[in-house]
Amino acid sequence: IVVGAISPPLINFIGRIPSYTLSLFLLACAYLVMAPPSQLDGPLSLFSFLHQSSSSGAIALMASGMALMGAATGFIYNPLNNLMVEEASYAGFPIKKSADPIASILNQTFTLGGFFGPLLSTTLVHHLGFPKSCALFGITIFAFMSISTPLIIMILKRRNTQSSNDTDTESSYSLLYEASDREDRQDSKGA
Repeated sequence: IVVGAISPPLINFIGRIPSYTLSLFLLACAYLVMAPPSQLDGPLSLFSFLHQSSSSGAIALMASGMALMGAATGFIYNPLNNLMVEEASYAGFPIKKSADPIASILNQTFTLGGFFGPLLSTTLVHHLGFPKSCALFGITIFAFMSISTPLIIMILKRRNTQSSNDTDTESSYSLLYEASDREDRQDSKGA
């Protein structure tokens, strides 16, 4: 609830791409901090210095990891939704026709993650142990962030240079809302 209230103003302040990167960074940190291994014995145990020998310290690390994970999930939903709306608009689909498929795609990713996540994590925990599995997830998310963020930036920069040659410098949001308003007026005239 707190992240839901904070995320829209924060996204408007820092931008969609930085908030997307921040959310993936928080998610990677959540996995890396959640259950550090007791000793340094390879790349999956880089955060062994955070290991807690007391149960209260281990619970505090787990709770902080879960809080970071929740914050990251809350922060990533809005930027992804906005990016998908812009992509649909760029492809020529109005907001009314693209809103339901976009919501469906986002919900399907969470549902598939909820199904395949426990299957994959159970296998990894069985073979690597919980601390190294968490570290592997954190490193994987960080690698995904390092690849996807520059790709999204390149795509958006290329689109912005193409659209700046074709249109005025109005923001894409105002264009999207104007298109939606026109559709509403046309629908009301046709009814």
